[in-house]
Formats: sequence, structure tokens, C-alpha cells
Amino acid sequence: MNVRRDTPRWSRVREQAAYWYMELQNANLSQQKLKRWQKWIAVPENKRAFDECERLWVLLGAANVPEWPSDAAVNDDTYDGSVSLADYEKQRGRRVASGWQRKSPIWTGVAIAASVVIAVGIVFSPFGANERRPAPPFSVFETAAAQHENVVLIDGSQIKLGARTAVTSNVSRDVRFIVMDRGEALFQVSHDPKRPFRVLAGGGIITAVGTAFNVRRLDNLVVVTVSEGTVEVAPASTVDARDGSAYPHGKRVTAGHEISYDAQGRMSEVRVVNIDLTMSWRDGLLQYESEPLNQVIQDVNRYSRKAVTIADADAAELLYTGTVFERDIDDWIAALPEAFDGKIEVSEPDSRHVFIRSKD
Repeated sequence: MNVRRDTPRWSRVREQAAYWYMELQNANLSQQKLKRWQKWIAVPENKRAFDECERLWVLLGAANVPEWPSDAAVNDDTYDGSVSLADYEKQRGRRVASGWQRKSPIWTGVAIAASVVIAVGIVFSPFGANERRPAPPFSVFETAAAQHENVVLIDGSQIKLGARTAVTSNVSRDVRFIVMDRGEALFQVSHDPKRPFRVLAGGGIITAVGTAFNVRRLDNLVVVTVSEGTVEVAPASTVDARDGSAYPHGKRVTAGHEISYDAQGRMSEVRVVNIDLTMSWRDGLLQYESEPLNQVIQDVNRYSRKAVTIADADAAELLYTGTVFERDIDDWIAALPEAFDGKIEVSEPDSRHVFIRSKD
């Protein structure tokens, strides 16, 4: 059974992945612990946690995966796991060469997993809404349904997380890089021209040096709204995540404007936007003006205790203008047929699901 990524259980899986990574760095890893690791990594969800962290680490530009050993080195390997690696090296009377410990097939498997760096996952719990202490350089922050959180990064930048939002941060003296996995967040960036602040969200990268902008990530669309200063938005495929080069393919977005792009990084034209309407989610309101109902429901699902599904394209394409109060989601859903003049109907087959479909 797959583990949902917005549950406490998934957070525990990633914490376990971080623990095992640190353990695997120990050359004196015991046979007993190695067997426990092999049993753990055999679970698909556990391996998925490793794989996810590997992708994040590469995107953060900090991967340090060792080169594969030569065929000769592999053939020369006599390690059978009966003793620790440290004792094995002493017995062999040689040191590790070029950072690679020669391993038998069983230990090579450990090395592959160890290369899936978990540094990005050392912190998995967001700060409380009133806590202001800076986050560690590598952090993962997640919010639950209908939950907002404030995060302060070590450079002084702040992130306001909306409901069911997940971001990974890598902020150090050399780099400021954020991966936004889902949800909505407002970024208030401390000014530092020497360290551009970059956010990877879906098919694009947003770059700023000192500004404020909102990122709303939907299923196949990302919307970037700038409230202060200027940002650059470019397809992720054209940008070097480590140094931000290749910006001729990007567009500049100034305060009071927004841009959107799809999963392939194809961007819309820059357009004027009502900032107060876009940022209203910070005050417990979701406000829309002629927005497709499908996109509205994606936001609503981050706050609803029920899973809301639009059953057909006709209903999904209806345009909605109005306000959703985050604390009154159920009442809003119940009033939808009236809001659309009877063009849709709402059904609840059980206490956990809601279906919206066009009316014949």
C-alpha cells in the first residue's frame, strides 16, 4: 500500500531514511545493523523516500556521489561482510583510495543507497506558527490540511506556508535554493545580490535577490505573483540550478503582475493582477475572479476535510467568481449548485468524499 505524502507516516518514513543514511556513513557498521537496513530498504515506500531525497539533493546542486569503481577494483574485492570495513581495511593493510571503499556486492548495495543523500531531510517538521528561530540550512517543511506555518530561514528570508504545502530549503553562505513540491507559499526574500534566491516549482524556476512573491502550485500549472520588487521566471530545463545561467529563455515579472507556466515550463504572458485578491489566503480567505472551477477545487482540497472531486470536464471548466471561507468549506460546497444556477449537482456518497458533476 502506498503512503500518502501529506501524512505523519510519510514524514516518519523520511526521518527513518535520514537515520539510515547517517548510519551507513559509519565504516564500523555492524552485520546486525546492516541486515536491519536491508530489511528496511526492501519496503517500497522506504526506497521511495531514498529516491526522492536523491532527486532533491541533485537539484540543490550539492550531490557528492562517488564514482563507480573500476572492473579491476571490483574483481579484486574480497570483502564478505564478516567483519567491519575498518577491520577489513586493517587486515588488508591498505587505505581507501579516492574516497571509494572497495566493496563486495552486498556492500555495493549499501553504497548505492548511501549516495542517496538525506541531508535535505534532516528536518521534517515545520516550526509552529509563532516560532521565529531560523531553520537549519537543509530543511523540509510540510503543513497539514487547513494549517498555515511561518518559517524563518538562516538568511532572514521568510516563507509563509499555506495548507498542505511542502518545501525543501537549502540556504547556506553560498546558495539559497528552495524546492516546492506542492501547495502555496509566500516568499519574503532578504536582499542579497551575491546569493540569488531560487525556487524550483514544477517546470520552472523563480529567481529573486530581495523581493516578495507568491507561488501557487496546481496539478499542471504554477502561478507566480509578485507583490514587491522583481523576479525572473524561466523553464527549469533552461536553467542551471547551481548558478542560474541560461536566463534568455525567462521572463521578468514586476510587482503587481503574475505569470503562469505548465509542467513543461511553457509560460503565459505577464499580466496585471489584483494582489489583495491573490494574497487573501493568508487571512483565511480564498478569493477568485473568473477562475476555472477545477483550479478552485484544487485549492479547496488543501483546506477541506473531505476529498472533493469534479467528475466531468463541463463542470471543471465553469468559471467561478467569489470567496471561499476556509473555515466554512462544507457550507460553500453545499451552496455550489445555487452559485452556478443549477448547472451542477453535488453528491456525498460518504462522509469523506464529495463529487461535483454537471447537470444534464
